[in-house]
Amino acid sequence: MAIALRYAARSDLGLGPKSRNEDSGYAGPNLLVLADGMGGHAAGDVASSMIVGELAPLDEEDVTADQAIPLLEEALHSANAKLTKAMRENSELAGMGSTTIVMLRTGNKLAMAHIGDSRAFMLRGDTFSQITKDHSFVQQLIDEGRISKEDAGHHPQRSVVTRVMTGQPDDEPDTSLREAKIGDRFLMCSDGLSDFVGADVIEEILREARTPDEAADRCIEIALKASTRDNVTVIVAEVVDADGDDLPTTVPQVVGAAGKRMRGRTRAIPTSPAEKAAALSREATGRAEPDDDAPELAEDGKRSRRSKIVLRTIGVLVVAAILGGGGYAAWAWSQKQFFVAADAGHIAIFRGVSQDLGPIKLSHVESPVRRTRLRPADRRPGLRRQHDPGPRHRRRRDQGVGPARRGPALPTPRRDRHAVRHVAGAHADPDDAPHLAVPDVTHPVAVAVDARPEHLEHEAARRRRVRRPPRGGGGVTTTVEPLTPRTRRGAELLLLVLAIAIVLLAWVTTDLNRNGTVPANIIPVAGGFTLLTLGVHLVLRWKAAYADPVLLPITTVLNGLGLVMIHRLDLARGKLGTDGDAYRQLIWTTLAVVLAVAVLFVLRDHRLLRRYTFVTMAAGFVLLLLPLVPGIGRTINGSQIWISIGPLNFQPGEFAKIALAIFFAGYLVQTRDVLSLAGKKVLGFTFPRGRDLGPILVAWVLALLVLVFQKDLGSALLFFGLFVAMLYVATERVSWIAIGLLLFAVAVTFALSAFTHFQKRVDLWLDPFSADNLERSNQLANGLWGMASGGLTGTGLGAGRPYLTSFAESDFIFPALGEELGLFGSVAIIVLYLLFCERGIRTALGVRDGFGKLLAIGLAFSVAFQLFIVIGGVTRVIPLTGLTTPFMSLGGSSLLANWVIMALLLRISDQARRPMPEIPVGVAADDPSPAEVTQVVRLP
Repeated sequence: MAIALRYAARSDLGLGPKSRNEDSGYAGPNLLVLADGMGGHAAGDVASSMIVGELAPLDEEDVTADQAIPLLEEALHSANAKLTKAMRENSELAGMGSTTIVMLRTGNKLAMAHIGDSRAFMLRGDTFSQITKDHSFVQQLIDEGRISKEDAGHHPQRSVVTRVMTGQPDDEPDTSLREAKIGDRFLMCSDGLSDFVGADVIEEILREARTPDEAADRCIEIALKASTRDNVTVIVAEVVDADGDDLPTTVPQVVGAAGKRMRGRTRAIPTSPAEKAAALSREATGRAEPDDDAPELAEDGKRSRRSKIVLRTIGVLVVAAILGGGGYAAWAWSQKQFFVAADAGHIAIFRGVSQDLGPIKLSHVESPVRRTRLRPADRRPGLRRQHDPGPRHRRRRDQGVGPARRGPALPTPRRDRHAVRHVAGAHADPDDAPHLAVPDVTHPVAVAVDARPEHLEHEAARRRRVRRPPRGGGGVTTTVEPLTPRTRRGAELLLLVLAIAIVLLAWVTTDLNRNGTVPANIIPVAGGFTLLTLGVHLVLRWKAAYADPVLLPITTVLNGLGLVMIHRLDLARGKLGTDGDAYRQLIWTTLAVVLAVAVLFVLRDHRLLRRYTFVTMAAGFVLLLLPLVPGIGRTINGSQIWISIGPLNFQPGEFAKIALAIFFAGYLVQTRDVLSLAGKKVLGFTFPRGRDLGPILVAWVLALLVLVFQKDLGSALLFFGLFVAMLYVATERVSWIAIGLLLFAVAVTFALSAFTHFQKRVDLWLDPFSADNLERSNQLANGLWGMASGGLTGTGLGAGRPYLTSFAESDFIFPALGEELGLFGSVAIIVLYLLFCERGIRTALGVRDGFGKLLAIGLAFSVAFQLFIVIGGVTRVIPLTGLTTPFMSLGGSSLLANWVIMALLLRISDQARRPMPEIPVGVAADDPSPAEVTQVVRLP
């Protein structure tokens, strides 16, 4: 009976640090090939695609059973020789190699060749077996009886292979020939699946799947749920009757690196002589015309080009409709707002909001309107002589009545108060009184004049005397000594030196405990890290001299400790030099520092951000929706929160929280009066009116959309919590928190009933040590065991085993540090974060404008709340959410966003701590009328 193969091939980048897929796979009617590349800068994908390209022509060969094994060996030797030639011609490819599994159908038999640690399984009836034997160091230990199979899964050298295709003459594969029977199912996979998913789970998938496509898709899904850090590639084939009615497809499928290279100008896998000639012709002429008979790229699916265009068009239209509808709703809301401002020297009532959206004006003068001519301050009656203690001329009738009083224009903040010394017996001198005039400058500002407290204006002299007229024959001389706040840059420098010393000591200690030697790269690492941090310090001395002196040292320590732990994990995994994650994280740190410095240079005043309230709203919504755009959005670990642009993977939600914080601050500073004052009291709580619930409902719907479409509970909780917190700070109404908690409870209930992804996370949270949950994902259990093994003082940097926990360098970096620093070290890290957030709140209390207060509170709360979500997840306080630890976790987007948050807080704190400008402001005359209390002056 003639047989045929029904096949499916799938490949995924995985959840590890690799930026490209180094696996390659090929599935055709007569040939199945899987290659797992390794080594070099870009050599792993080159090696695997070269091997697949050399073996692919065998799919069209008509061979007998006697010829199959020699033909496979000859093709593998030819591929090995090409690897040697490629490495000889290009030094950057030195050290590359690839594992290989290949099956060639010949009649009713399958010839197989295998080299490396990629695996092949066969399901025949009730029997499931592995039909390959790993060429690895761990397998050698198992054969020698030194370890068991259970220990092999956690051995630190489980990734060390003893035989692969490296271009060497002794790279000989194992070969075999077996009979194929109808109903047999074969599965070939890279170690991205076999190292993270047990054989019993693979067997269950092969038995229950109805088709090879379903089996391959489920294998990829299970591997990602198991937090696979490596590229994962799966090929599933089922033996069917060739004479049956349901004949399988004969179009080859190409996945992984080989599939991506086929999309380029030169085809990496020409599968026939005619196709090779066509590929060479296209390369010579520079044309890249599509080929209808080309192998099918399995990642592209089975959709036609027209259906892809239709789906992408629909996606773009949906995004445009959402943005257009949101923009129109925002514009309609803005046209219901009013404010008072100056217009050509008159006071006018404006309809709209006091910002512009680029060239679009969002406000206009309401007509008809009664305009009042502004009177310059120096021409107001009584202002040019209000400090003159001598005889007064007779006041005009409109100056009011009552005794003259002195007072400042604004209440003096605590930090700007002066030391006052009173000397009895002195006589007043009328000529000593200063003459005050209001300067003429650019921006009109309404200044309320308080006529009651005594005025002590700022002047350049450190000491001056202001004398009062004698009363009752006596006199008092008041000596004013201004207290100028210090910049505290010296204290910041001392803290920075301490922070750098802590980080470098931790780096050296890690290598001493791990290797017994001082790291060879300590000098460049120490020099680079010191230059980065001191560079920011110098910029602060220049551009923000009064910025908070504690934020930068705390950020330095947290960022540095994260680098140390990532370097420690690289040592355990044998990833040294430029191949290590610590090297890439140091590059991201450099870019983050440059971006923070750019923010300090470009943003001279945080209040300028208020002009872009609705621009940041649009930017925040776009950043949140980008992962849903077809073609660039990626789903990782069940959450669609990533975008891929070329080799870069980016999480736009990290910057969306900054944009939304700016929008929330700008919006709430305009509407907080309505949101805080209007409403009805129910059971002791003042609830807002129905029409005022719109903002929180919009934020709730946005969080719900993130929850539904991106399946990301952490981001939805962070965005919604940020808005509710800023709303409470702006209005001081507890009812907003109650409403927010109720709405979020509804959203979580909906998510638990609608998505299995959240249900599994809750099950894992409730019982992470059950047999089913440990088989599904042992990540949380390993993290808890690691922190427990650290005890109070920890195992010491480099002396623990944090590498046993998946994502120890990103999501679970806090348990990794807790294992090696202990409870004391973990508490110290949490205290550093609390100090960071406390300085942000202190900045909010000190800054003078409402927008700055809300923005500083929002930024500080976002860091604090994100830290609670992360630490709460890894310690089983709440379910895992997948957010990263600020400043410490591996990843570029999170690090860049958090350094920008730090830079914004520094800019706001500079405005909060900077002394008030020395602007002499007129004091009102005796008992001024309401028209004389408020004046328009121009600030420099």
